[in-house]
Amino acid sequence: MVRKIQVSTDGEKDILIWPLTANGDYSVRSAYRMLVDNENQSLPSSSAPISDGSMWKKIWKVRVHHKIRHFLWRATKDSLPTKQNLVAQHIPVGNVCDGYGDHSELVMHALWLCDQVRSVWMTDPGFLFLVQAKFRTFLELLAAHKAVRFAAELCVFRVIIEGDCS
Repeated sequence: MVRKIQVSTDGEKDILIWPLTANGDYSVRSAYRMLVDNENQSLPSSSAPISDGSMWKKIWKVRVHHKIRHFLWRATKDSLPTKQNLVAQHIPVGNVCDGYGDHSELVMHALWLCDQVRSVWMTDPGFLFLVQAKFRTFLELLAAHKAVRFAAELCVFRVIIEGDCS
């Protein structure tokens, strides 16, 4: 097979070219992207993560007050000043919820699991179906909510939500 490759007759010197960059030079960044892309392609399509770039663009394009967009972005990045996050930053506060002393105040607890805030979510019928489901992150919760609303728009009222959480 190698013998069938045509040798250049014009005397040009051979050079190495990295095909994943515009200038042909190797970069760690381009190799990392190649590895991540290959890994994502090997995942089943339902488990393939949304690329961070497109997700953040969608968050920043939501037509709401900029403070709400910023809050949504921080909630999905798990960077709200919950007690657990403050303790991780060595700020001397207890890490348990003020409403229930037996739960750590993580982002998911502060925004979804705490009974004191859940009553607010239940005013939106799209969240009523999600009460029994378990979510690891706020982003997973929002994705499930969007899926339920989309199913309702299609008049599909029997929906099963599956996820990776136990």
